[in-house]
Amino acid sequence: MDLNQHDKALEAIESAIILSPKTYDLYNSKNRILLYFDRFDEIITILDKLIDEFPEGEKNLKIKKAYILKEMKNIEAGLEIINELIEKYPEDNNLILNKIYWLQFLDQQEDVLKTMQYLIEQDPESGIYHDTFGEILMNFEEYEKAIDEFKEAIELGSSEWYINQTFVKLGICFKEIGKTDLAIENLTKGKDFTNKCYCDLDTKRKWLSIAELYLAEIVEMEAEF
Repeated sequence: MDLNQHDKALEAIESAIILSPKTYDLYNSKNRILLYFDRFDEIITILDKLIDEFPEGEKNLKIKKAYILKEMKNIEAGLEIINELIEKYPEDNNLILNKIYWLQFLDQQEDVLKTMQYLIEQDPESGIYHDTFGEILMNFEEYEKAIDEFKEAIELGSSEWYINQTFVKLGICFKEIGKTDLAIENLTKGKDFTNKCYCDLDTKRKWLSIAELYLAEIVEMEAEF
């Protein structure tokens, strides 16, 4: 979308908002355009207005506001919003999971691990928690521990929506510790699951590209020996 199209689209949405100011989706459409052009201050203003006018959507709106603050490099302010939401909705473990990503942005490794372990203690049968913990450990280059978490995630959620990603990440970890046969096996499984998944096209392409990249690296590495 070029600048001229952007201005015309905004004008059309603003006219629609004047006619139908209680239509929530119109504000979302406006924010998407503003986000495309990094007009963060305007998005914050709209979100604050929506929080006042649509109190039933407070949680999701504040999460969006925290995300915009992150894009503005004000990560601490974003985390403060997440912490306030956790205090208000203490039973919502998804908010705690959200907090973990913020702690990662701030490179607070000890707090990340502690918080993730707390979540798993609350619900040890949650495959997505083990998958997330594995990804965190992988990012910290704790590959052996990450492998254990990914295996647990697969055992608990072999048909879950994320399982293709788990196999790909498991394959990457095996590659990093030099177990290329297991790396190829799991990366290939990840590709197969991705081809069968009901995910959107961009997500499918992303995970196929990641799997193919690491498989190609293994082939190249083995050719050198």
